[in-house]
Amino acid sequence: MKKPKHMHKYERGKLGDSYEIYRCVLTECTHYIPLSLADGKLSLCWGNCGNAVMLDKQMINQAKTKRPICDSCKEIKRKQREFLLSIPNEEQNAKIN
Repeated sequence: MKKPKHMHKYERGKLGDSYEIYRCVLTECTHYIPLSLADGKLSLCWGNCGNAVMLDKQMINQAKTKRPICDSCKEIKRKQREFLLSIPNEEQNAKIN
């Protein structure tokens, strides 16, 4: 088996109308795998860190997981979302006044 020259950065997509795959989005890489073979594969994180993340059955089966991110980037994203939701918006300020 040929050893890859780089770690793939997978993105979920479709090949044709209904054949779901993970494909590498790095330039000059044409690699793709069907979802059924993606379990246990490593991908670069789509968050800010660029670390490796392992695709698991839970991640693969979630339809919303288009771009895999690691747990630390998920936590950062969750904290940012909580912070933004804690800031009152202008409509709420107008109702208060």
